[in-house]
Amino acid sequence: MSINEVLINIVRDNCRHNIILPNDAEPYNHVKVISVSFEKEASAIWIHFETKSGEKIAIPIDFISSIEIAGPMIT
Repeated sequence: MSINEVLINIVRDNCRHNIILPNDAEPYNHVKVISVSFEKEASAIWIHFETKSGEKIAIPIDFISSIEIAGPMIT
């Protein structure tokens, strides 16, 4: 399966994810990945997601260490 297919499946699976960033940066936990943009001109892939508080963020995939399925959210 190509990276494009994996990313599209992450958007479609309707689960919450943890987005892990490099260098011990604070991760984004229990986010909803809402879209993926493939920019041909910049050769970039952008991951668009929404946090628990409703904030919408986009990060280039080069700045993400991993995207993991989140466990149950404890409130």
